[in-house]
Parts: sequence; structure tokens; C-alpha cells
Amino acid sequence: MKYQIGDSLRINIKGYTEDIAANVDEDGNINPINLYIIDPADDGRPRYISEEVLDAIMQMGADCYHSTFVEHGMNEEDDLVEIGEIIPGTTIEVGGIQMEILDITYPSTNGEKGILCLAKDILFEKAFDEDNCNNWLKSSLRKYLNGEYKNEIESRIGEDALMPFSRDLTSDDGMTDYCKEPCVDSVSLISCDEYRTYREHISNKSDWWWTLTPWSCLASYSYRERFVYSDGSLGSSNAYNGSIGVSPAFSLLSTVTVSDTTDSDGAYTIEWNAAPTVTTASDSSGDKNSAFSLDFVINDADGDACSAVVKLDGTTKQTFASVTLGATNTFTVDNATFRALSAGSHTIQIVATDSNSASTTKTIT
Repeated sequence: MKYQIGDSLRINIKGYTEDIAANVDEDGNINPINLYIIDPADDGRPRYISEEVLDAIMQMGADCYHSTFVEHGMNEEDDLVEIGEIIPGTTIEVGGIQMEILDITYPSTNGEKGILCLAKDILFEKAFDEDNCNNWLKSSLRKYLNGEYKNEIESRIGEDALMPFSRDLTSDDGMTDYCKEPCVDSVSLISCDEYRTYREHISNKSDWWWTLTPWSCLASYSYRERFVYSDGSLGSSNAYNGSIGVSPAFSLLSTVTVSDTTDSDGAYTIEWNAAPTVTTASDSSGDKNSAFSLDFVINDADGDACSAVVKLDGTTKQTFASVTLGATNTFTVDNATFRALSAGSHTIQIVATDSNSASTTKTIT
């Protein structure tokens, strides 16, 4: 893991999931570790815990963290800052919604690990399916969550903040008829199996709430859907019942910005590192018959330092190691480069990357 201090804390879980998974007791519980970070350098750029130190902490255990840092010549009081722990069971705030973290190594369909979290309480009531079908693939609620509702959430926390993840539609009686087609969601419900797996991290809610697990795939029960009572026990109802609550589940990007203390509601606040933006006068350069220049402006909502690479037909032509946010940058296709181009369409790409590795690509044809 890498930790950066400032007004908030950036956590990157990706890449160290094996170390995290190895740090469990015989009952499978994660042993919390107090992690520290070196103060920023004089230039304000963060320094990170080295892999050597991290490995030593993981191997020695939570009770040895102080001696680990002393052994590596670090002064605890002067050089290190303690941070909060983000582990399963922690409550975080995402886009104004209190969510409970269920899993910090949850697989996504793109091969990366995400943070599976579930709304702490129901957010609204809605039918599982308006046509009374218990197949999540056909559910009107699924269509709403992955359409209008997903757009609303991404407007609060940024596009691409939600990781796509596969859903298991095995029925409560073990039938897999609904699993023949792949089911991938950005916003979903948890299954009954996930409810059982993560039960210790899930709070009872103020009312009944849907799972995505069908009672059965048999035609005679194709309308019965499983839900959770407010006391935590499981029940079933008609899929068209519009009086049952919805507690959405997300798989979030593993790189997040987290407060190092909880708010008044006991939740850690998560914000998202916004990718830089690239602005040009047009998405098309138009027809050209001689050398030309292209102006572009890069901005970053977080004020992060940015660099840029300009490619012509996929080949890097110019690199801007550092750009001034809001200032005009110019890429020139000189006479020699222009004459070497074949007749027809060509593509210019401007790739802007911030200091937290978030990037945006602007394509001009």
C-alpha cells in the first residue's frame, strides 16, 4: 500500500492484496496494522513507505510496528504520521451515501481488485421487477440502478469510479438457470451468499431490503425473490412488491482519497481524485494541406501537477514533462512531418496524466 498525507489520505490497495490477505488470524479475521508515513519533502511532494518497510511490518505483525520503524532508522515522533485504518466493517461516505466496506480485494471484470461496499441503510423503495420476474438479468430495478441511478452517482463521485463486477444469480435452492448468461453490473444488489459471507460487516436496516437471489428458477416460483428483514433474517416476496427497500452495492476503485478521522456520523469521508481535463478548440482539426499547430489547455480539479504526451497516429511526437494548469500548450506538425503523412485521415491524441496517475486522452481527427 502507498499512503500520502495532506488534508486527506490517499490509499492505493491495488498491488498489495496478497500481503493484506496473508495478514489474517486462524479464524480468517484481518489483523489491523497501524501504518505510518514519512512526512512530505520540502517541495511538498509526498514520500512513500518503502516496500522493504511494508514487508517487514507485514511479517512482524501489528504489535511490532514501532520497533520496525526504529530498526529502519526512522524517528516516530518527528518523521511519521499515524493514519486511520480502512478495513472491512468500516463505514465510509461515498457521494453523500454512508456505505459499509465488505471486501477490499473484490474482483472486477477488468482483472483489478475493487472495494465492495453496501449502503448502510435502504435508500429508497422500489419493485425488484415491475413485471414480477425474479431473474436479475431482466429486472427493472437492475435497469434503473445501472442507468439513471449510476449516472447520478457518477455525477457526484466522477465517471469511471465504479468498477464493473460479475454477479452470481444462483437461486436459493441451488439452481443455476439464470447463470447461463454473464451478468456484469456497475451498481447492484448483494446475493444471499454474499449476505451470509459478509454478515458481520452488514448493519441491520430500517426496513426490508432486496437481495438479487431468486427463491427458485422453477417456472412455478419465477415471481418469488429473496429479501432481508429489518432484523437481519431472510424472507421472500413477489418481485413486483414496490414496498421493499433498495440498498445498492458498489465495487469502488481501489485508489481513493480518505479522511484520516471519522465525521460526526462515524464515517470516513471518501473523495475521488479527478482525472485532468484536456480542452481544444474543436474535436476535429479539419482538412490540412500544410504544416499546422494545435493548441490545448490542461486543467485538474484537484490542482495536481500534470504532464502530457502528444501522439500522431499512435506514435509519440512530443512530451510535456510539466504543464501549467490553465495555460495554452502548442503542438506543431512541421513541414517535414506533414510531408511524411499519407493522404487520408489521421489522429492526434493528447494524453494528460496527473501526479496520482489519473489520465485523460483527448482525440482529435
